[in-house]
Amino acid sequence: MTKIVNKFLSKSFHMVSDSDPDIVSWNGVGDSFTIKDIDAFQKHVLPKYFNHSKFTSYVRQLNFYGFQKMSQDTDIRIIPKEITSKTNGNASDDESSHAESVSSTSNQQNPSSSSSISSVRNPANNSARFMHQYFRRGMPELLSKIQRSTAKPKVPAMELEDYEALHKQIAELKGQISQMESQVDQKVEQAVQLVRNDYMTKVTQLEASYQSLVSVVSLLLNGKPAMGLAAAAPTTAFPSLQQLFKQV
Repeated sequence: MTKIVNKFLSKSFHMVSDSDPDIVSWNGVGDSFTIKDIDAFQKHVLPKYFNHSKFTSYVRQLNFYGFQKMSQDTDIRIIPKEITSKTNGNASDDESSHAESVSSTSNQQNPSSSSSISSVRNPANNSARFMHQYFRRGMPELLSKIQRSTAKPKVPAMELEDYEALHKQIAELKGQISQMESQVDQKVEQAVQLVRNDYMTKVTQLEASYQSLVSVVSLLLNGKPAMGLAAAAPTTAFPSLQQLFKQV
């Protein structure tokens, strides 16, 4: 089954292989490539393959895929074991042997570096060299091995005791929330009852005041105290307070 190669990697591979070698080209045995003129690279090469012409944006994409940028003083050359025995169509066996020899000599001088690292001077100021162990001249089948880094932080595994403690805390919080909800419901019910009682008290007081007013009016009209609403004349002249509320 053929693996799908990312468009950025495929375009970069063809860009390095097919562009003007005075601007960008493979190096030596083809294990890295050099952008020899960054200004010309931005102006003439990048727009042909990508929807931008910013060198910094291109470098950022390379970093996402694990490419290493060489410093101006040294170039880092990494040769995977799986392809050391495979020679490039454009490079001679002498060049491959020479590259391995340089790598060996460099490792003897710098024991702290990897066994596949060598140093080559690169004095250019307007140039940059990049490499990836699976980005090699004449070997597009290796591109599928290059993976984009996700940069996701590693979450440490939770211990069983910590998990149980967390589960207990969650259960306690749920219980506290349930208790608070019950208390709030009780408070709301108490408040509603207080408002209802206060309302009924005021209605009773208002009814009493109304009855007193009816008696006074009846006395003024008839010359004698009224015995409730029935003593008023005419009887329909004074509706009850509840009837007034209904009319409102």
